[in-house]
Amino acid sequence: MELRFADQSGFLVFTAAQGLNSESSQDVMEFQVSSDGKLVDTKLVKFNAQQKLQADLSGVTAVTIAVKAQSSDNSCGRANAVILGLSIMPKS
Repeated sequence: MELRFADQSGFLVFTAAQGLNSESSQDVMEFQVSSDGKLVDTKLVKFNAQQKLQADLSGVTAVTIAVKAQSSDNSCGRANAVILGLSIMPKS
C-alpha cells in the first residue's frame, strides 16, 4: 500500500496485526514501512499479536507499507494483514 503526502509534518502511526482467519497460527508476517523508498521501520507480527509502526513525515512525499508472510518451513499458507488505527500524530 502506498500513501502520498504533501507538506505534511508529524508521524504516520499504525498498529499491524495478522487476521484471525489466517490459515496457520504458526506463520509470522513481516511489516515494512518505507519513506520515499528508504526502509524506516520493520516488525515481525505473530498470529494473535500486534506491533506498532511509524514513519516520520518531514519532507516525505510517499510512505509504502509492505507485508511478507513467513513460516519456519517456507510453506506459508494464506494470511491476511490487518492495519489498525492509521493516523498522523503531531511532533512534540
